[in-house]
Amino acid sequence: MIDILVPHYNYPAGIRLIEQELKLKEKKFNLIVSDDSDQNKIETTGRLLKGPQKGAVNNWNFLLDISKNDKFILVHQDERIVPRDMSALDTLSSNIVYVCDLTLNVNCREIFLSGRVRAWIMNTFPNLIFYLNFIGPTATLIIPTNNLRFNTDLKWLVDVEYYAKLREHYKFKYSPSIHVISDTTIGSSITNSGDIGITEEIEEKELSQLLKKRSKFLTFCFKAIWHLYRLKNTRST
Repeated sequence: MIDILVPHYNYPAGIRLIEQELKLKEKKFNLIVSDDSDQNKIETTGRLLKGPQKGAVNNWNFLLDISKNDKFILVHQDERIVPRDMSALDTLSSNIVYVCDLTLNVNCREIFLSGRVRAWIMNTFPNLIFYLNFIGPTATLIIPTNNLRFNTDLKWLVDVEYYAKLREHYKFKYSPSIHVISDTTIGSSITNSGDIGITEEIEEKELSQLLKKRSKFLTFCFKAIWHLYRLKNTRST
């Protein structure tokens, strides 16, 4: 069984969508919702816990501390995990981080990112994750339960730093078991709220903390190649 960990921030419809996708496969998944909401009362068929309300990163770590099954997926309220090949879940290794396929819904278009490609890049060039988050949201990873936690000193690069720590302990491998749909245009999401500050400035400061040496040329080349790949795989909705 896999723990589905969901931090909730004022978007109850998102919880319902996640539950909808998992309903017929509930014997494979254990849903745990941490409520950090200050506006909406939520209901869930899973386990509902009161979150620490000390910021997003502390809430994520709280959920990781709660997880007791062999593997977990950290899903945010504006993401859906769509079970696709349940037989593949029975063959997951205990010492592998699995990368699932991802569709980003951005500006009325769908951008499909191949899980095979993202897993290969993470295994071959792990430091590139610091220049561009090619893995995507945490929901695309099936992660072995472990003692690694998110860095509470970071904000915008907290996920990529966590991915880099995972890569130090595990290999990444593609799994066809789940397809993740990320509704990145949801106005109530943390990323789109505008409450944290100017993204570029924070990323620049945090990147300098994480990397002693930075290559602007490498950053430009990698971003150019990655965006060309994304455009190649863009589908109109």
